[in-house]
Amino acid sequence: IYFKRIFIAIMAATTKEFYDPDENLQKLCDFLRSSEGPAVREAIEMDKRVYYIKGEKLVNFLVEPKKGSKWPKELPRFKSRPDAIAV
Repeated sequence: IYFKRIFIAIMAATTKEFYDPDENLQKLCDFLRSSEGPAVREAIEMDKRVYYIKGEKLVNFLVEPKKGSKWPKELPRFKSRPDAIAV
């Protein structure tokens, strides 16, 4: 059990570090806006159209993607809720 906790902590750190550069975070955002991502809503804010999703639904999708969605191979998966929230 101790080694499993260490492994999870190491994976969480590497996942967070992977998404630190803006270009990797942009890839994640592009995936979330695609048809494979979660359902998003549209709104107009300050005369511009924006896409939004509630935070709880986003975290749930990042940890457990919906059935049938294909997670991109170049993006590491999130192992836990705190890891997804940290990013």
